[in-house]
Amino acid sequence: MRWMRAGTGARLMLAISGLFAVSALATTSVTIETDRVGTIQESEGRSAVVAQMVEEHARLAFDISKAALLELGDVVMESGGPRVTPAAAARMSAWVRDLPQINAFWLIDADGRVIYTSRPIAAAGHDVSDREYFNALRDGGEFLVGRMTLGRLEPGWFFTLSRRLVDKEGNFRGVLVASMRTDYFASLYNRLGLGEFDNITLYRADGAVVARRLTNWSGDVVPSAANHPLITDYALKAASGVFEGVSPIDHVLRLCAFRRVDNWPLIVLANSDKDRVLEPWRRRAASSVAYCAAVLAALAFLTWWGYRRISGEARALATATATATRNAILLNEVHHRVKNNLAIIQSLLMLEANQVAPEARQGYEHSIARVEAMGLVHHLLYQTQDFEGIDAAAYLRRLTDGLGASAPATIEIVNDVEAVAIDLDTAIPLALIVNEVVINALKHGFPDGRTGRVTVRLRHDGGWATLTVEDDGVGLPDGVEQDRLRGLGLMLVTQLTKQLGGTWTITCGDGASFTLGFPLRAGTGID
Repeated sequence: MRWMRAGTGARLMLAISGLFAVSALATTSVTIETDRVGTIQESEGRSAVVAQMVEEHARLAFDISKAALLELGDVVMESGGPRVTPAAAARMSAWVRDLPQINAFWLIDADGRVIYTSRPIAAAGHDVSDREYFNALRDGGEFLVGRMTLGRLEPGWFFTLSRRLVDKEGNFRGVLVASMRTDYFASLYNRLGLGEFDNITLYRADGAVVARRLTNWSGDVVPSAANHPLITDYALKAASGVFEGVSPIDHVLRLCAFRRVDNWPLIVLANSDKDRVLEPWRRRAASSVAYCAAVLAALAFLTWWGYRRISGEARALATATATATRNAILLNEVHHRVKNNLAIIQSLLMLEANQVAPEARQGYEHSIARVEAMGLVHHLLYQTQDFEGIDAAAYLRRLTDGLGASAPATIEIVNDVEAVAIDLDTAIPLALIVNEVVINALKHGFPDGRTGRVTVRLRHDGGWATLTVEDDGVGLPDGVEQDRLRGLGLMLVTQLTKQLGGTWTITCGDGASFTLGFPLRAGTGID
């Protein structure tokens, strides 16, 4: 009965609308997650570039500072012991003037007492025997990069590059120290265009901090990173890389890039606060969610409206006592409105498809084709005003012509359909099945620009009709059986076949062949 067929159309509309809603939610989720990953990768890539720039500067600064210590060490040891002559003092002043990273030179005797400093302060006799650099060089080694330390004679943070001094017999005679203020390096890092909470740290290989842009820790001792994975794992395995981790100094989760300094036991770490990096992404995600919610609300309203219309038609047809002319007019109006409603849904799908990334549009395009197939049924009914049956030949020709318009130019779609009248309950499932199978053939049967043909054939024998869709493409993969095929399209084909009361099979020879057998309902057949 017609009111039963209308109920079927309403359920199908609800199913299509639900399918679109799920697709829209999935697409929005994928888009948001892709944007999040891209934002993180962009931050890590930017930090990697900064780390490379800082590594090159650090290597050059330490190489030049080492050259200065080599020259000045030889000068102060010319007389056999550590001693600063006027010429040596002049050379120290010249090096300080020419090298902005060096704040001062200090000459320490073998007992750890200051002999001379290029700074204009009273430091002679000051005891530094407890300093790390003095004890390390006294016990051996030629050069040492000192940790970031708070000054005693002058305020501020500094670190050192020190050289061990020995006499001709190899006896330890003292230490020559180049002190470097960390604010010079911090000022340089600030000129790299970093964000307020972005950071750069220069570590020793043992995890001691040498210089750091942000001084956001408490106390007079800089926390060590000796047990951090950067020191114990990442920098041991690779010369450079990126990772995500919590800073051992300020305990902030950061997106990091590191790089070892060539020829020096140093590691450059550039990083950004992950929470702040993701702030713009959160705003974009909120906008995407709001947009998706608006589209789904519109879809829900249109689906409810369409459902009400179709349901109203079913009730009206079940209880109508009006004349055949009045019934025809009312039914014609219903088909006209359903066609318009489906066109609106199709337009919404097209608008949504244009807002997503190209790789996410396939689901929208399939849904658009399905809605268009349903809309074509109502369009033909509205045009012919013959509500008892639809000419299958004309209907399938219009459907496949639409599919052929979007197919590659190398693929031909051929119609070989007998003149058979089918009712609405058969036309819509049949159209959706043809739509799914032809699209599947176009998508998978002709890879890499392969030419070929897709043939749609419909035959009938009394009260039984047979639909065949075959192509001369690559066919199914070897070993794939019909009952193991998966996919949303085949699931839809299976359900629609049950609705028709038929069966379907797929075979593979020179290409793939889909065959659907279904009964013709009473009152339909040859025109």
